[in-house]
Amino acid sequence: MHVQNMNIVEAKKNFTKLVAGVLRENRGFVITKRGRPAALLLPYRYYEGIQRFSASQKILAVRQHFAGGTTAEEAYRRSREELENGARNSN
Repeated sequence: MHVQNMNIVEAKKNFTKLVAGVLRENRGFVITKRGRPAALLLPYRYYEGIQRFSASQKILAVRQHFAGGTTAEEAYRRSREELENGARNSN
């Protein structure tokens, strides 16, 4: 897939054409703001592939964790602690 950089002002003016390019020509666009990458416009099927890959990586990590002999009770306790610590840290 060909990926092209485009600044945000230009992308805003040509949004319909950008989406058409993504759909018809299998192109991607890195939208930049002040010269730095800010967003990515790509075919939805690529996003789905990224999501599937991410999910499979999480599954592998969980498998490795339990392969070490962690019990369900221990996993529950750790998860509960992480949730509680996250709630405390977000306040």
